[in-house]
Amino acid sequence: MKGFHSFRREGKTPSRRDFLFGRASAPSAGWKGASILWSAAVLAAVCFALGHLALYFGAGDYRRAMYDSYFEVDWLPLLNLLPVLWLGGLLWFILGRAGRAAAVTAVVTMALTMVNVLKISLRNDPLLAEDLFLVSEAGNMAGRYDLTLSRGKWLGILLALAMALLALWVARFRLPWKARLIGLAVWLALGGALWNGLYLNDALYASTENNKLINRWSEVQVYQSRGFVYSFLRSVPKVIDSPPNGYDEKETAAVLASYPGADIPAEQKVNVVAVMLEAYCDLTEYPQLAEAESAYSFFHALRNESYTGTLLSNVFAGGTVNTERAFLTGLYEMRDFRRDSNSYVRYFKEQGYRTTGSHPNYDWFYNRANVNEYLGFDEYLFYDDHYEALLGSRETITLDSDLTVLPEIARLALEGDQPCFSFSVTYQNHGPYAATDDAANTYFTPASTGWSAESCNILNHYLTGIANTDAALEEMVGMLRASDEPVVLVLFGDHKPWLGDSSSVYTEAGLDPAGDLYEGYAVPYLFWANEAARAALSNDFVGEGPDLSPCFLMNELFEQCGWDGPGYLQYTDAVRERLPVLHTSGRYLIDGALTDTLTGDDAALRDQFRNVQYYYRRHFEG
Repeated sequence: MKGFHSFRREGKTPSRRDFLFGRASAPSAGWKGASILWSAAVLAAVCFALGHLALYFGAGDYRRAMYDSYFEVDWLPLLNLLPVLWLGGLLWFILGRAGRAAAVTAVVTMALTMVNVLKISLRNDPLLAEDLFLVSEAGNMAGRYDLTLSRGKWLGILLALAMALLALWVARFRLPWKARLIGLAVWLALGGALWNGLYLNDALYASTENNKLINRWSEVQVYQSRGFVYSFLRSVPKVIDSPPNGYDEKETAAVLASYPGADIPAEQKVNVVAVMLEAYCDLTEYPQLAEAESAYSFFHALRNESYTGTLLSNVFAGGTVNTERAFLTGLYEMRDFRRDSNSYVRYFKEQGYRTTGSHPNYDWFYNRANVNEYLGFDEYLFYDDHYEALLGSRETITLDSDLTVLPEIARLALEGDQPCFSFSVTYQNHGPYAATDDAANTYFTPASTGWSAESCNILNHYLTGIANTDAALEEMVGMLRASDEPVVLVLFGDHKPWLGDSSSVYTEAGLDPAGDLYEGYAVPYLFWANEAARAALSNDFVGEGPDLSPCFLMNELFEQCGWDGPGYLQYTDAVRERLPVLHTSGRYLIDGALTDTLTGDDAALRDQFRNVQYYYRRHFEG
């Protein structure tokens, strides 16, 4: 910037634009004020436009329809635009010139937006704040995929670049140091208020639900439905995986190191086929629902020749993935899996097992395509790449897919020369269940129960699905029973089913899923072994097992198989013996009694477990 007298010495007279744009120092306080206002207006206009570009391109394949939908939801546009405006202001106070601040804001905003677009396009996985720390993973991704951007995205980048260059030209006024320091302090305080008041506000986030164009079960689509900037900022708190109170890393590492782990003896390497059954529970455990016995006829017969118990899941009527990943990892407090992680899947893989599984739905459900790879599965099959050819229309997978899926799981597990660890998740009987009077089977009627027709219809539809699963289980077990290959079958439910809004069916049947832990969270688990596996493991796999949290289900399996297992599992055995149930609601099972208070050695054991699982979660051993 030239001073006023420098222009005079060159025989020139600075114009109003020279003063306004910052090409000449302002000759008066009035011109300085006007220059500041002009710079602020230019910066705000550029940031406003950048925010809209991030909204538009962040919508991905939904394009204009999703972009338009943002403006139909209160707060959503503002929650996406404000951060870009705030970043521009912050950079203005730091760099001193609005043009430079606009240019850097453009680079940051468009770079993050396009990386998010590419991640979703290539891996169906959105950009989260945690990904910014995964530089090596990003390099691997760049080497495996075609990162070519479409013409439309290049046009968006060029538009942002043009705005940045224009701002650099017309907003060169240097903000005085005093104004920069005061402005920075005020801006940081404003940012803190916005962060705490808006972006950490869970109630506000819930109110911005925008499901008109999406499947609400897709984490990626939910992310897109709220706009890229807002969704990205909501992922920031997850970056901070704070250690538990009293955590000492060296001490915790020493505790885990004292359990060195052990291999599975070669002669005991039987096939393990684990299946988590969607919304599966045994309603006949409750006397008022005992009339449903016929829906469980084979399951009850199988239970008599199996080792069975009760699993107390941490989720009700949804949240399948919590039970699933607790079983696979042994963790009861989990974070998002965004990189290669420790798991029991990896232990089986290290023992020479083929690690595989399947799910007859899309691979983006709970981001399984990526997370299962991070957990160590060699192969995982989904609807698009396997089951579509077997099932045909996806519309029927909630009704009768188990009759195809369960025998297919058995077939896939028995092929190949290696022992197999197979873990699959079914989808048949996913709620909600129809309240119409057209279920194939009738178990309850208003006349026989005194309940409403709606409740009886919902139960009849749910139990018809259970009966279909029962027939499929009979066929699957028949295949495993006839096999010469040793197989241990693990069956368990993920959570109790949805039975009416606000649990209306449970309430009408006299159950209290909100207040009673067992009525809200109990699902069965079952271990069954064919003759070859019983001989190899010297165990008939018959009996009654303890009540467990999902994170201890693998421990119980290893005990029945006679395996010592990896070090982490050996450590958690000690926790399981004293605290077999640690529920995320804050309840515990000790000596067969539920409590919400731990003291003395029990509290110390829980705290140590939290430390060990925190360490194990953060220190990948691969």
